[in-house]
Amino acid sequence: MKTKLTLLAFVIFFSLFHTLSFAQEKKKELTETQKSARDLSKAFDKMHKSAVLKKQNFPCDVDRLVKGAYQLTPIFGFRNVITNIKNSMHRLNNNLDGILNKGLYSSNFDRIFDLFNNSKPYSEFVKDFTNKGIGDLSKKEDEILRQNYYALKAIYDYGITLNNDDDYNLEGCLENTILKMKLKKKKLGKVTWEIKTLMENDCKCEIASKSHGVKNLKFEYTAEVTGIFTTNKITFGEAKNINLKIISYECCKNLKEDASINAPENEEITLPDQTIGVNAGVGFSQDFEETSYCVGAEYLYNITDLGESDLFIGGNVAFGATSFMDFSSTLFSVGPTAQLFTPISHSGDTQTTNGISGSYLFGTNDYNGIKDDVSGFELSLNSGINVQLSKKVSLSLIIPIVTHQSLTYESQEGNSSYKTDDTTILINKNNPVKIGFRFRF
Repeated sequence: MKTKLTLLAFVIFFSLFHTLSFAQEKKKELTETQKSARDLSKAFDKMHKSAVLKKQNFPCDVDRLVKGAYQLTPIFGFRNVITNIKNSMHRLNNNLDGILNKGLYSSNFDRIFDLFNNSKPYSEFVKDFTNKGIGDLSKKEDEILRQNYYALKAIYDYGITLNNDDDYNLEGCLENTILKMKLKKKKLGKVTWEIKTLMENDCKCEIASKSHGVKNLKFEYTAEVTGIFTTNKITFGEAKNINLKIISYECCKNLKEDASINAPENEEITLPDQTIGVNAGVGFSQDFEETSYCVGAEYLYNITDLGESDLFIGGNVAFGATSFMDFSSTLFSVGPTAQLFTPISHSGDTQTTNGISGSYLFGTNDYNGIKDDVSGFELSLNSGINVQLSKKVSLSLIIPIVTHQSLTYESQEGNSSYKTDDTTILINKNNPVKIGFRFRF
């Protein structure tokens, strides 16, 4: 009797211990899922609140509708999304048992996810992971491997939709919101996602014309989020490289009868990431007897968005020449530049440019056979305008505002040298207006 009671107590204790352990494990898993969902929600929230819309002169109050949108975006049920992702990962992983060797990875799914190449066809996928041809697989193996292959391709090609096209009313508009994340790059379990919120507003003009005047509007937020994506752990970091752009818009016609501003025809023109430019200028003085000209090239890289403007940095190279009677001069220059581009047109295709440039100068002066070597530096402030001619080409006008040159002249015969410091304002024969072209890429 005593032995039976002891055995019964042991069974009860073991069952209770197993139940508590299982509950603790489920609680831990739930806590990790909640943390993943919370961090993903924070990333979307930061993207919505930190994004800055480039200033444009819209005929209707597009800015108002955009600014109000994220405030009405609720915290979506990301916990269910993370749970579904984890369940899918574990299901695919369990199906791979006995088909693949996980090697040094924690799971079979982690191995194929890390080594998967989206550009390869299914036949090469099978060869890479099983060393077999498709014809060598059993029906079950082929079915399971195809499930994994197309599941991974879907993450790359289409991404993961995080909500169900939620609709909200906002100032006379029905706002449809879609949240997605799409795999951008991965390495050893560490991944970078592109997260995206696409918002589309369909408005009733009889209501909208009393406030923002927008008939329909489509815009999107994008950002990058880095984290861990394995069967054991899913994390999301802070949102970075945040952007907000208008895809299309149309104003109510009673605000601007002739506008017909339709999304596809008035797509927002954004500034490029990089440009290469060429330019030239000609100057005259002394009743056009003294002539100077210059040709140059530039490279600009867009480093940051400063609200309404974009800041570019890069470099300039130029060659200039002057001739007057028995005198001639050639001068080369090379140095850094910084330029601020600010859109001034409705569509953003015209920008003012304001910047500063520094250059090292070197060349030669020749006066009736007597030659001097010239070297020094130049610092200049300039302004201008940049007009988009097409998606790839723009016309540039560069106007000098203030230019300072410090030059040293040394006779090639070695018997004399002297130095000059000159500051000029606006245009002169040595600093003409330059006209050129910029090519974006």
